[in-house]
Amino acid sequence: MTSARHSKVSPRWGTDPAYVAMSRVALGGRIELDPMSEPAFNAIVQAERYYGEADDGLSQPWIAETVLINPAGGLVLEAWRKLVTEYSEGRTKRAIWIGFSVEQLNLLADEPVHPDDFSKLTCRQRIDFLTLFPWRKIVGGSGLNTADLECGHGMPANAKARRLGRIRCDRCIGTPEPNGAPSHSNYVVGLGIAPQLFERAFAGRGRFHHGALRVRQARAA
Repeated sequence: MTSARHSKVSPRWGTDPAYVAMSRVALGGRIELDPMSEPAFNAIVQAERYYGEADDGLSQPWIAETVLINPAGGLVLEAWRKLVTEYSEGRTKRAIWIGFSVEQLNLLADEPVHPDDFSKLTCRQRIDFLTLFPWRKIVGGSGLNTADLECGHGMPANAKARRLGRIRCDRCIGTPEPNGAPSHSNYVVGLGIAPQLFERAFAGRGRFHHGALRVRQARAA
């Protein structure tokens, strides 16, 4: 597994709905495949098809006109290699890659094809990814070992949680919501997407870079 600095320690972090919407625009209004997802997050993405953990998306062909991928933590290198292969061999026509941390660019530095070779957005503000393990305020409870939470659940709580005044509630799992504490700078990569369309879709979100493998505008239609 790669370190937490480079990718998500848990694969269960969903894409901010605003970035899903922008990605949909960049992909021409359609997200056909999300190869690393699960039902709760696909309720947000609304991909026509998705692969969950049990499907082992890395072993599946990514045959799709459009792909949105927010790679699972610990599988960034494998996911990038898979995406590049599927795109290079023509099975994936267009794709948006959501980068949880810009330090993934270091992890991928020795790859023969790098995110910088395509159209890339370095985000001005950190993306607040969705979580299935939401923070809940501690509103009561006795002693250091138990806590009553604002959601109505009771959870074990140590001294650190008491000092913070909040804790993640594992009984509220099921409804994605913003994590509320984005901790990494982020980036977005477009494969097979004309630079003008990519910039229009993510306008105002940061700085753009277009590498040697960007798609010529004449092919954008």
